Amino acid sequence: MKIACVAWLVIYVLLVLGFAAWFFLQFPALPTASPALPEDSFRIKVSLIAGCLVALPALFALSMLYTGWQRLQERAQLARASEGGLPADGKQGVFYGPIYRNGPPLIAPLSRRSCLLYRYEVSHIETRSNFGKNRTSDVTITDTIVDAEGFALTPSAIQTSGGPIKLLTLVKPEFRPDRFSFAQVDENYKVYMTNTRLMGCGSVDANRSLLQSLLKDTDGAIRYDLGTGMLDSTKSLLIKEHIIQHGDEVVVFGKYSAATGGIVYDPDSIWDTRLRKGSLGSLKKGLALNAFGYLLGAAAWCAVTMAGTWVFFRFGPSSVWG
Repeated sequence: MKIACVAWLVIYVLLVLGFAAWFFLQFPALPTASPALPEDSFRIKVSLIAGCLVALPALFALSMLYTGWQRLQERAQLARASEGGLPADGKQGVFYGPIYRNGPPLIAPLSRRSCLLYRYEVSHIETRSNFGKNRTSDVTITDTIVDAEGFALTPSAIQTSGGPIKLLTLVKPEFRPDRFSFAQVDENYKVYMTNTRLMGCGSVDANRSLLQSLLKDTDGAIRYDLGTGMLDSTKSLLIKEHIIQHGDEVVVFGKYSAATGGIVYDPDSIWDTRLRKGSLGSLKKGLALNAFGYLLGAAAWCAVTMAGTWVFFRFGPSSVWG
């Protein structure tokens, strides 16, 4: 993931330099210019500032275009994976089939259903005012507060056309979660907390040390729980739970390890190891719709980039260069 982040940073820098050079070259310091243009140092600074601004939507457009292309690639890989075959050792792959547990069953904390994987999250929205320096105006800021979060996986394997593939890493569920009211889960959560060791508060994404230790776990038995152990009924809580049960059809996008015969964490990938649930037809349809959405988003950001460029050429030079 670090390599991918550096790559996108490099792309952004190149976009900034490209736009800045374009803006600068459109207004050369011609001796015959009237009125005379500002010095090169000033023009370079203005061009760089404009380049930084316009490069942002351009970067978003490229990232969404890339993501849409990735989803189309994954759809094609899913079709091939359903027919058999495994990726090369150490490469990213798509693994489809029913998943079966090899370890003890799990009980989902909120719904008390038997499963082999669960992820739950309880959160609420808070708004606060951020006053300006003169305290005459303020900006309302909205924050999502994670009250409780947890994940568990028992040793399990996907029965693919090419044979069983173990699931050996933390995964991100990419399917619609079940939602509950506070009254539906209050007692279940209290029971769950009686035998639970909490590892902190907030979200695992905000706890880098815990996240790294979980990603290094390769025995297929993974669990973490975060929170205070209590849910506040006075807040408007958003309560969600994902579960995977024995025999569910799933597709997992992740790195294949021939040595372990399973899906492992890939530190060089921009994506988390992702899991979707459903039949082959529904999964293909979901990926196609996902790709279409990203491509629409890319088109929208391209339009913003073009609008920003037009604004610079239409209003920037006239006010700065005269």
